[in-house]
Amino acid sequence: MKLFHFTARHHVHGGEGHAGPGILHAGLLPNTHPLIDSPHGLVWLTANAEWEQVFAARPVPGVDCDRTEARITVTIPRAARRKLLTVDDILPFVRADWRDDFTDGLDLSAWRAYRGRIPWAWTRGIAYRSDVLAVPA
Repeated sequence: MKLFHFTARHHVHGGEGHAGPGILHAGLLPNTHPLIDSPHGLVWLTANAEWEQVFAARPVPGVDCDRTEARITVTIPRAARRKLLTVDDILPFVRADWRDDFTDGLDLSAWRAYRGRIPWAWTRGIAYRSDVLAVPA
């Protein structure tokens, strides 16, 4: 199953001044979200490869970066798909006063969250929006 994870460029490389070792070194690490009280850390994934993502315009408390600078393509092996959650699985953990905003405009059928770490070996590619949108001279 091919899915995409969008993130800021600095999360890909990590290193000094950035939280964590970077996706290139550690894979996709699960995170908690300030408005989702999930018992698991999650890695957000979508079947939608388009750079314009509805979530990108929504502010998240404590997050001040462009969350669509990099698009990481991953393939989830069949044996690991039991750890994929749908939006319906996650909604009970979304803070009640944020549920409408959370789902507004999202293609709910395209979104998944993975419970746990996605190893680097499952990565099939990284694209940077600035490279895609650059106009050749």
